[in-house]
Amino acid sequence: MKISKAEMNDFRIRRKKILKHLGSSSLLILIASSEKERNNGINYSYRQNSNFHYLTGFNEPLSAVVFFKSEVHFFCRKKNKEYEQWNGKLIGPSMAKTIFEFNYAYDISKLEDKVKIFIRSANKVYLDYSDNDNFKYINNFIVRNLTGGKNRSLECIYDANLLISQYRQIKSSNEIKIIKKSCEIASLAHIAAMKKCKPGINEFDLENEICYTFGNYNARYNSYPPIVASGKNACILHYTSNNDIIKNNTIILIDAGCEYKMYASDITRSFPANGKFTSFQKDIYSLVLRAQSEALKKMKIGNFISEFHNTAVKVICDGLRDLKIIKKSSDEILEKKLYLKYYMHGTGHFLGLDVHDVGMYTINDKPIRLKKGMVITLEPGIYMNQKNIGIRIEDDILIDNNGPVVLTKDVPKSISKIEEICS
Repeated sequence: MKISKAEMNDFRIRRKKILKHLGSSSLLILIASSEKERNNGINYSYRQNSNFHYLTGFNEPLSAVVFFKSEVHFFCRKKNKEYEQWNGKLIGPSMAKTIFEFNYAYDISKLEDKVKIFIRSANKVYLDYSDNDNFKYINNFIVRNLTGGKNRSLECIYDANLLISQYRQIKSSNEIKIIKKSCEIASLAHIAAMKKCKPGINEFDLENEICYTFGNYNARYNSYPPIVASGKNACILHYTSNNDIIKNNTIILIDAGCEYKMYASDITRSFPANGKFTSFQKDIYSLVLRAQSEALKKMKIGNFISEFHNTAVKVICDGLRDLKIIKKSSDEILEKKLYLKYYMHGTGHFLGLDVHDVGMYTINDKPIRLKKGMVITLEPGIYMNQKNIGIRIEDDILIDNNGPVVLTKDVPKSISKIEEICS
């Protein structure tokens, strides 16, 4: 297994930060994702726990990492010829130590014995609450083995996800490079789907085109199940059936992203099935595009993270009034939240190793400020069930010194360019 110099440097920096935070008396234990059965002895393709990958880069199940007293102790399966004959090579503790630069590496069978020793001098234990199966196992083990003459189980166990997420929230230059590549591949897939679309084909035909393009550029996996929704289906926010016939004069909403080197992209585009927007479709599309454009101006270092959402909502409220879709004043639409009938979700989320990446949006009930290195989606939309039209426009935005950088700009979103590609 090859690890680039940039990736290894990231792992070193992350581990150093975690060890510094832990100090001399705190213990951090992470367990790799377990394999998940799909049906009757057949597993899903393996995907490593994001926190585990963030600190190790190791991609095998049945492994664990322990941070304690300025050292990283790693545990994985030892080499096994019979297993490898059926399932492929195992890295093994010796090679894992060399490749990934751990201080120590052991067979996974040694995990409990080693942790029992570490616990004796640990005042705090950090476990990953976000991985329910592994948390239950390791939490039960920790509680059984806490020592010191009193039951410290509730007082000394902390959430490792909260600790790690504060570092994952700010992307390194190498992470940004990988996310950009993921966005580039996803952009090509969206353009390919636009070109393929025509009335009479199935939504699934467009999903196939998207996944085929991902694979062509070494992005084997989707970062989430693709949404290919035509007509009324686009008003279902998490529609993934993707099995309807595309009708003439409808809008297609495609929300799809790929996973490249574990990092996600997340793009939504809405376009006419027959290559030409109707007058009403243009009005709604233009309103959503205007909301996104105005919100983008607020995605600057130092601004509150809530500002771009509030801006998008205000633009949509004004537009719903101007188009007489809601016959109230803009202020009343906003104050009474009448817009929620047509726009019922947030305007963005963090993006990274997970499509809905970790990170705090508020601290003590107050919105955080945007910082350099954050990557956030920007995705206003309008959904009108009675008109069978749903439109969302979503881009991935890097917060940078010179203002927001649209990482998914290669996918057109102007009406003229969309109509040109679709026709």
